[in-house]
Amino acid sequence: MKNISALFFVLLLVPFTIAQYNSIEMIQKTHEGRELMDTLFLEAAVAGDALNADAVRSRVRLLKDTTTKVRAALKATAVENRKLCTSALEQLRERYNDFNNRRAVVQSNLKFAENAVKRKEVLVARADEELGHYKRFSALFKQNHNNWNNFYESQRKAYKTASDLVARVRTQVNELHRRNREKVFLELPDTYTQALSQITSEFHDTTYNLNGFRPIIANLLEVAAKPSHLVHKKARKSIRKVLSRLAELFHDRATEFDEDNAHETGLFEGLDNLFNDSMARSQRQSTGFTKSLERQKEKVSWLRTAEKGVNNLADLAKGVVDAKAGECTHVQEEVEKARSRGSRVLTASYQVLEVLDERFNELKRALLERMSDQ
Repeated sequence: MKNISALFFVLLLVPFTIAQYNSIEMIQKTHEGRELMDTLFLEAAVAGDALNADAVRSRVRLLKDTTTKVRAALKATAVENRKLCTSALEQLRERYNDFNNRRAVVQSNLKFAENAVKRKEVLVARADEELGHYKRFSALFKQNHNNWNNFYESQRKAYKTASDLVARVRTQVNELHRRNREKVFLELPDTYTQALSQITSEFHDTTYNLNGFRPIIANLLEVAAKPSHLVHKKARKSIRKVLSRLAELFHDRATEFDEDNAHETGLFEGLDNLFNDSMARSQRQSTGFTKSLERQKEKVSWLRTAEKGVNNLADLAKGVVDAKAGECTHVQEEVEKARSRGSRVLTASYQVLEVLDERFNELKRALLERMSDQ
């Protein structure tokens, strides 16, 4: 029964307002006083008229001593809890700060990586643009090379054709001169006339300008085809001389074109090799920059994932810190409430003890009357 009563007394830790009055009526106006009077009523119900002051005093003192021990234990618990909470919060805040630092590092690396992606995109664009320029220049020079080749072939053919025509005319005139060197009257054989007609026809079928020599050749063919122009030896000699000079001129011009072609071909081939090397270099640069850009984008993607992860960890750590701080505050508040309740129980106990010393009979009568009423 004593153990049950002691346990019941410990459970009396409830809020109350301290009253500095010693009368029984005033004690019962407080929650603690009523709880304590209920306890004493139970003692009176058991003891009846044999209830004495020493028994009541012993029961109240047991409650007072137990409450004092409980308050001391609560105080020790509060001190220990404060130490544990301080240590735990320091560790949790350190962990939170560590996550925050990691977040700052990841965000810094992410920003650097994103800027690197922008720089590499510029490099790739520039390399591609440079490669495009080289390709266009190369195509332009190849077109110019083709144009030169076409021009060279047409001019070479023109001068070769003109040279052949002049050579054929000169052959005919030389043969005519050889046969009629000593004759007073000149007769043009049909073979000569036919040959000159064919040469003249072939010449008129061409469209070569021959650098202004076309009218001269046309006049020569006209002169060489008429007997009146070939009667005199001096005339034939002049015609032969002009034909020889034209043959030499056309041959020289053809040779010059061959030399020019060799020079132009070497120049175009050199430029073509230069552009090919430049395009290959630009292509290597573009490929290298593109691969580097892809790797950098993968790094950015990985860092963004890492940023999300470290943000989650930092937020989680912050939540744990806040929860632990709230828990520690709640525990401290509950301990302080319990100690306050214990303090109020002690106050009520001292009031009852004071009544026992001064008005026990009044207290006993009140308890017995209450028992009779029930």
